[in-house]
Amino acid sequence: MNGRKWRSVLARTMSYFLFQGCLKCFGVIFEGTVEFTHSSVMMVGWSFMVLQGMAFFVGPLISWLMDIFSYQFIGTLGSFLVGAGFIYEGFLADSLWKLLISNVISGFGLGMISLVTTVDLGETFGDQFGIVFSISTLISSVAMMLMPLLLDYWLRVYGLSWAVALLGALMWNNVPCGLMLFENYTSIWRCDDPNRRILPNQDLGLPGTSSQANDECPTPNQSPKGRNILLAHPSLTFAILTRLFNSVILFAWAIYLVPFGVSKGYSPSTAVFLSTSGGAGIFVGRTICIFVYHFQLMHSLPINVGGVVASLCMMVAFNIAESFSSLCTLSFVAGALVAYLGSWMQAYTIYVVCKKHFKTAVALSNSITGAGIVATGIISGLVHDIRGSYNDVFIFLSFSAACQVLCIIPTILLIKSSKCDL
Repeated sequence: MNGRKWRSVLARTMSYFLFQGCLKCFGVIFEGTVEFTHSSVMMVGWSFMVLQGMAFFVGPLISWLMDIFSYQFIGTLGSFLVGAGFIYEGFLADSLWKLLISNVISGFGLGMISLVTTVDLGETFGDQFGIVFSISTLISSVAMMLMPLLLDYWLRVYGLSWAVALLGALMWNNVPCGLMLFENYTSIWRCDDPNRRILPNQDLGLPGTSSQANDECPTPNQSPKGRNILLAHPSLTFAILTRLFNSVILFAWAIYLVPFGVSKGYSPSTAVFLSTSGGAGIFVGRTICIFVYHFQLMHSLPINVGGVVASLCMMVAFNIAESFSSLCTLSFVAGALVAYLGSWMQAYTIYVVCKKHFKTAVALSNSITGAGIVATGIISGLVHDIRGSYNDVFIFLSFSAACQVLCIIPTILLIKSSKCDL
């Protein structure tokens, strides 16, 4: 790989490493945050979901900013905001509203660095995006095993405030990810600048620009027919819904897994190993995703539908299991299934839409997914507060998994019906 490719891969891998590790840390500080802010499980769960949802919801805004500012500037600014939000939370967020403010700041920053590194990776690798993206997510899985243990250590040694502040300092390691990004190629990719239009047989050295007829830019007087991305690519709607339900399961499961273990009678220091088991499963699931893309099996209905059905069974089984060994096993298997489907769905976007719609599709998918995650925070917290049972949360996740089954089938079957006139 050349220098641009290496830097694109490193930026995406490092930023996703910290993003995913941060996701699994929320379960460690959940109970302490409820006490520190004098709030309820529902509201603290919702505030954490706001952070994660904001990272996706701001996709269209960040996509617009990417047409104005360089990828490097957006990635670096977003990285700074992530750490600043956590440090503010650690020292000043002693009420729900202050917690919400800090989560909005961190979430917006995560959205900036996440979207810009994803789009940069897609523009750099083109048709190789699926397997490269899967490899980058695989490496980040290590953070989901290690960072909860690190935060638990900080929590026991330094207390909640300093532990969260140290997490913010750790998240500032995203800054080099932004600095590694090159000048953006968005104007060429989307053909917004008429003076830089890609002509037939013109190779600019960018993915998808080597005289491919279907990827050529439209002439100025071309009919606007087909410009609606959802009409041009019918499978995109179901792909977004599939990712939405997968994200609902992943983020709620990550937040409530450790409190769920505590509710079963295990100490917090013991229950944190449920999160570690889940992180190990996530590593395995993303490894499987690499092989699926390597052997060109990403369009296989039996593999993908079977994975969704199995994840549904795992969510149901959480309500039955009692022993710690069985809970660890379920966490491992559930992590593998949910992570495989999440990585597969994000990498699959490059096959669902044409290259000119790729950035728009990622931004739209992120926005809808983010809105769903924010709503999930309220719903899952409310489900818990009705009876005070974390088992009810996993029943809600089982329902989400059932909805995912209904969406993944048309996602794959409608791929061939995509017709883009751009």
